[in-house]
Amino acid sequence: INSSATEKLFVLNMLNSPDLNSLIMQCNFISVEVQFNTQNFEKIYEMLVNKKRNNMVFQIGIFIDEKEFTSSYFNGKTAINSVTFSPSVKIINTGGLFKSGSFVACSNLTSVKLSSSLELIGDNTFSECSSLTEIKIPASVTRICSYVFNKCTALKRVIFEANSSLKDIGGFAF
Repeated sequence: INSSATEKLFVLNMLNSPDLNSLIMQCNFISVEVQFNTQNFEKIYEMLVNKKRNNMVFQIGIFIDEKEFTSSYFNGKTAINSVTFSPSVKIINTGGLFKSGSFVACSNLTSVKLSSSLELIGDNTFSECSSLTEIKIPASVTRICSYVFNKCTALKRVIFEANSSLKDIGGFAF
């Protein structure tokens, strides 16, 4: 990656950031695991992915530790391949059926680890995640809203944990 002095300085600062869990850089491969922080993630994504050379391969893992996760910032971010929600996350919701979900069209998303205390998965959250093959729904989930996994064409296995609290599954959720 051809980098300006500003970008090189940002990488050096990023290495000292508490938001960075790991960074692996090889010839044509970069793997990054970051805690969710919109400002830092936006800079990382812009610098690494949007300015990439054609032969670069990215794996970006996101760790989310917010009680109520409401961001739709990740929509269409095709370099994201994994998302892990900490046990403190109780709600994933971007505000309604006609708003974009949190991870819409993350076409390379293959791994989602939902919070063990999650209660609600909001509308459209993972719709059009065409590489997602399996999802495990925690027993704590009481509601799966509409279109949550709609157009997840590779989704072949949905596992509901024993003693499920699920009361409602919205229209076209799967």
